[in-house]
Amino acid sequence: MSAPKSCLVCEFFRAEAEDYLARKGLADRLIVQALPAVCASDRKANTRTFAGEAMQDGTPPDLQLTKLSATAEPYRIFGTACPRNPDNAGQAGGKALGPGGCLGLIAPDWLLENLVREGAYLVSPLWLADWKRLVGDWGFGPEELKAFAQESMRSICLLDTLVIPGIERHLEEMSEALGLPNLRIPVGMDYFDAHTGKQFDELTLKSVAPPVEPAVSASARIAADYAMALDLLGTLNLFQTESDVIQELLNIIAMLFAPRDLYLVRYAEKIPTGMIHPFQEESAIDGTTASMCADFESNTRISGLGNGMVIPLDFRDQRMALIFALNFEVPGRLDSYRNLMESIVPICSLSLSNARNFEGLLWNEVMLRTKQEELLESLKLRDRLLSIISHDLRGPLGSMGELLRFLAEDLGGTIADSPKLMLTEITLAADNINLLLHNLLEWAKAQNSTIVLRPEPLDIQQLVQETFDLLQSQALVKQLVFYNQIPDGFIMHADSNALQTVLRNLVSNAMKFTKAGGSVRIVGTHENSRYRIDVIDTGVGMDTGRLAQALDFSKRYSSQGTQGERGSGLGLVLCHDLTKKCGGEMHITSELGKGTTVTLLFPDIA
Repeated sequence: MSAPKSCLVCEFFRAEAEDYLARKGLADRLIVQALPAVCASDRKANTRTFAGEAMQDGTPPDLQLTKLSATAEPYRIFGTACPRNPDNAGQAGGKALGPGGCLGLIAPDWLLENLVREGAYLVSPLWLADWKRLVGDWGFGPEELKAFAQESMRSICLLDTLVIPGIERHLEEMSEALGLPNLRIPVGMDYFDAHTGKQFDELTLKSVAPPVEPAVSASARIAADYAMALDLLGTLNLFQTESDVIQELLNIIAMLFAPRDLYLVRYAEKIPTGMIHPFQEESAIDGTTASMCADFESNTRISGLGNGMVIPLDFRDQRMALIFALNFEVPGRLDSYRNLMESIVPICSLSLSNARNFEGLLWNEVMLRTKQEELLESLKLRDRLLSIISHDLRGPLGSMGELLRFLAEDLGGTIADSPKLMLTEITLAADNINLLLHNLLEWAKAQNSTIVLRPEPLDIQQLVQETFDLLQSQALVKQLVFYNQIPDGFIMHADSNALQTVLRNLVSNAMKFTKAGGSVRIVGTHENSRYRIDVIDTGVGMDTGRLAQALDFSKRYSSQGTQGERGSGLGLVLCHDLTKKCGGEMHITSELGKGTTVTLLFPDIA
């Protein structure tokens, strides 16, 4: 075996190089030494360490290579943007390999160019681990540093190779110190393995080159490609927006195949609507791209296009997108690239479709929430209107009713029967309008849950008597008799206003359908841990059809009383809703010609 060769790697990428060699079992064939980076030079003393020896004579990095050539083994240089004059490296006996920029060791040029175009300040993990010293060399105070950073860059972007654990903490610290947002792109070691690592392989193969090594290496690279694709695809379906899925798809293809030209054409309703390049916003489709889309419209499989391929993403016979990956860096592997892509296209299509559907659901949710807010505003307006009606009309109507009642009683013996009857009817009409307004307001409160119930111990016998007293004048007009059959000491926990509203409406409804000489009675019992209140009338009753209508509390049912009284249909609905809110039940039984019984059941919560 030949002596191990030396390679010089930028000091901020030494960890990646050593990781690769360790994973490939090449550490004994290739020695990695740190190339001092100009971006890390101490501007005051220009003191850096190289190959374990301190260089303190102020020699620029490009001349340091020449100075060290006398003692170093033959070497190769990776990351040649740092030496000020790369030719000096050749004069020192070395050969420059790898991309022209140091970050090109771990990420493709198109990615770097797009990030820089967006104003990102790019950093590697090892650079970030030493950021405080490096940024300190810039010579700014804390506030000056923030001002400088915010004028010259828009964000800090970490190209994370995942070889240094806990590096995210340094990213957050630097982001806070510079007052800039941060972005972390987990590029991993895939690009390094496929590009820079391949050159490491060539160096070691020149030292020891068994005949089977190239074939084994090719198989290993293909297997690594599939493994990398599976790792990346494992997170693809986690993205919830179509734009995020598209960018991740482009990222996967770029890392797998390193095409020089890469973009996606998005489709909607079978029509191409826009084209998207990596890390760029969607733009309009130019004429050339539109023509190419037309050429591949009927293609359902991956097609070749020059030194690249066109990848259709279809789901359930619907064209989602066309991806154009052109000008591959390694055209000889086009067939293997196509086979690899064929295996992952279904997952890509499904992920894109899921993201599009999810965005549709989000949009529907937003529209639904907007409609809900509009409806709530309408309900608030309705409630304000009802409140105004209740406040502005109930007071005057109540006062008018009391005045008419007082007038009828005071002049009862001095006016004729006909005017007296008219006065009584006007009084009853005022009472009915007042009750209707009260019901409207209580029903509106019950509908939007603004009614506040305050349960308290109630003497039901007293509450029923108050209800009868309130309606006594109307009972006298219709010649009806009230019977309060609630036993003494019948105490129940309930809301006083709600229960009084229910009883007043039920008694008023019973009077409406009971002929002269009839009666309305209220009976109270306590059985099976429940309170039962029955409102029983001797009225006209209901047949099966009308009873079914009355029991449908989702609708308002109204009919004329025995003397042509009209109702709003709100009474029974309001009674049902208020009883339910009080934790009770309401049931109706009736027989045509014999009367009606309304039963209220309440739990014993004492």
